[in-house]
Amino acid sequence: MIKTFMKRIGTELTDAWISMLTYIDGKIDDHDERLDRLEEEVERIGKDYDKTAAKVDSDSETRKLIKKTAITGLVGGIITYILVQFGIL
Repeated sequence: MIKTFMKRIGTELTDAWISMLTYIDGKIDDHDERLDRLEEEVERIGKDYDKTAAKVDSDSETRKLIKKTAITGLVGGIITYILVQFGIL
């Protein structure tokens, strides 16, 4: 945008104005490049986070399944013991 502005009225501007606008335009370009790099970094981190979150969810479900299986086995064992004590089994 500044480059277009400089081209339109470049002949009427003083060297100082041209230097300032060139500096500003260069800084804007630098910031645009940095912003692009940061956006790529955020995207990469987001993908890594999604993988990690999926792994944590999977591990959490596995732990729940193991706990439920252990409790079911324990309750079944206790019930079997009680039934054997009463002579039903």
